[in-house]
Amino acid sequence: MPEITAKNLRHMSPENLAMMSERYHPLSAEGVLIREEFERRRKPWHDTFIGKIVAGLIIFILSLLLGMLIGK
Repeated sequence: MPEITAKNLRHMSPENLAMMSERYHPLSAEGVLIREEFERRRKPWHDTFIGKIVAGLIIFILSLLLGMLIGK
């Protein structure tokens, strides 16, 4: 049986991941890797590091614009 790594799972389609998850026990090492890959793919954009930076910049710019409008 081939060894499963997180790097291999990143290149799999969702259908292949679903088949793999049915094949392995959820508490096995392979099952944990597959579950983590599913969770990584479901993470919304604003939960990532870059997403938090972008959201912070947008909020900062909007607060500056609001401050300029109120200050007039």
